[in-house]
Amino acid sequence: MEKKSINQFVLLLLLVACSFATSCTRRDLDLSSSDEGTVNIAFNWGNLFPGDTKPTGMKLYFYGSDGSVIEKDCSADGYSGSLPPGSYQVLVYNAGSTNVNYSGLDNYSNASASVPTVSGASNISQPSFVYGIGLQGFIVSAGQSSSATMKPYCLVKRANFKINLTGNVASVSSCTCSIGGLSNSVNIATGNVQGVSSSLSFTPSAVSSGSYESTVLFFGKTLDTENDVNVVVNFVGGGSQTVTFDISSALAKLDPTTVSIDVNLSINITGSTAFGFNATLTDWEVVYRNLDVG
Repeated sequence: MEKKSINQFVLLLLLVACSFATSCTRRDLDLSSSDEGTVNIAFNWGNLFPGDTKPTGMKLYFYGSDGSVIEKDCSADGYSGSLPPGSYQVLVYNAGSTNVNYSGLDNYSNASASVPTVSGASNISQPSFVYGIGLQGFIVSAGQSSSATMKPYCLVKRANFKINLTGNVASVSSCTCSIGGLSNSVNIATGNVQGVSSSLSFTPSAVSSGSYESTVLFFGKTLDTENDVNVVVNFVGGGSQTVTFDISSALAKLDPTTVSIDVNLSINITGSTAFGFNATLTDWEVVYRNLDVG
């Protein structure tokens, strides 16, 4: 009888201990949850480049007013989670962009995307599509929900070149091109171009006899710099001639909604093998394309 009483007493102690532990654990969890605020960030893809698809993933950075930096990975649909209370600057950009370097991510104002150089310090390569934008004054309160919608801009611009040769077309073997005065970097939060003035070289493809085309991607033009396009016409048997024209005014009109231009030019080829060939720019035009028409 005494042994049975002892067992009942021990069982009672265990039940009381378990109840106490459970109540403590629940209270701790409640306190931990109330220390942070719920965050919901949605992405609006109204600025998606015509013909492009939504990124597979995004990078989110929350810059606290206390100097803290919190990095999150999320889908292209948005982010849901929790953060310590405070005022934040928020930065978003697409993950996985090729031929793009990111730097300055420890500071909201300095976060940037850049392209590597090729064949010399002033000659840059083409970036893949980069999307990004910043948001300031995002408030997170303990135990409350904070929501925002961010609409990333396409930070990359496009130029479609179409070169039409007339005259002695058979004398031309190929064309090579370059654009000067382009930026090698862009600020992710603001979309403003920055960095050093650089050149971008490319080789148009022959689509038919006397017709060459090429599409190039870049961040934009540097300020107060001329954007000369050099078209080098290479002749059969050797020799070449360069045709130059300035598209500074056209590139200056590119913005977050005017994202692409068509550059159409005509070059007349005269001369012969005996007396040499000559390439003359006879006409060129620029057609602007916004997000609605591609």
